[in-house]
Amino acid sequence: MHQRCGNAKHDAFHRYGGRGISVCEAWKEFKPFYEWAIASGYQDCLTIDRENNDKGYSPGNCRWITRAANAKKAMQDRKDNGESKLNPEMVSQIKTRIALGIDTYLSIAMDFGVSRETVNEIALNKTWIEVEPILEGRRRKNSLTVEQAKSVKALLSSGINVQAVADLVGVSKHAVTAINIGRAWRKLDDNGEVSYPIVKRRMTC
Repeated sequence: MHQRCGNAKHDAFHRYGGRGISVCEAWKEFKPFYEWAIASGYQDCLTIDRENNDKGYSPGNCRWITRAANAKKAMQDRKDNGESKLNPEMVSQIKTRIALGIDTYLSIAMDFGVSRETVNEIALNKTWIEVEPILEGRRRKNSLTVEQAKSVKALLSSGINVQAVADLVGVSKHAVTAINIGRAWRKLDDNGEVSYPIVKRRMTC
């Protein structure tokens, strides 16, 4: 949620920070968010949702729902706002994220307010065949700062699941998984950034 609201380069920024959606001051620190999450029924199978799509992330406007329900709600919100159709620019962004392999199809679908099946059809070139991804100057790489790695380890140790940690810290799920299984950042006294190879596989969920 921090990336979508505060990072103008995020693919979904135009639907969040770009239209005034923000994260409340209290949740800019992890502890208040964690306390609210536990008290509000957080489970690994749930994802955060804003009840009023025109208001930001805050205790009074957020709840936990299933990812399927969240994706359905996002699609309906886009239909209500007259944004249900994809355009070439959006499809190019979708293809870029698929090609980079750093997102699940479901997370891409949620960001663009479409179904996972739609993303899968785009990935298989069953539709939008003429649109190309934007890969110039981009590469498959997961890099974290020391502070990000420390945050990831702290969140994992508190019982938060991998996807939720990735969303909170603003890094890829693969980066969090690598730390979780001990493939990266076993020592946190290093300076600078660390990178590690990504296992090449098709993302299907």
